[in-house]
Amino acid sequence: MAAAAMADTTELRMTRLESDAAHIRSDVADLKIDGRELRREFGELRKEFGELRKEFGEVRIQLGDMRREIMRGLLHTRIWMLLLCAAMLGVMARGLHWL
Repeated sequence: MAAAAMADTTELRMTRLESDAAHIRSDVADLKIDGRELRREFGELRKEFGELRKEFGEVRIQLGDMRREIMRGLLHTRIWMLLLCAAMLGVMARGLHWL
């Protein structure tokens, strides 16, 4: 009797362990599938970040060009201001008989 009871409890334990192992296997399989999906999504994100980098590079180039244009415009403005001041001084010098 004791041996039969012990065999029954051992069998119950074995079936419980087998069912637990089956659950663990299914969980591991689910984790593998999730890992593959994550890898695929990260690959897509890498591509998108690569495209964003290219776009930011283009924006950086455009900003550099705009900066050069602004600096060139400021330089032209300064030159014209100097020329106008020189002309004004020339007119004043002529009008006040300094020359």
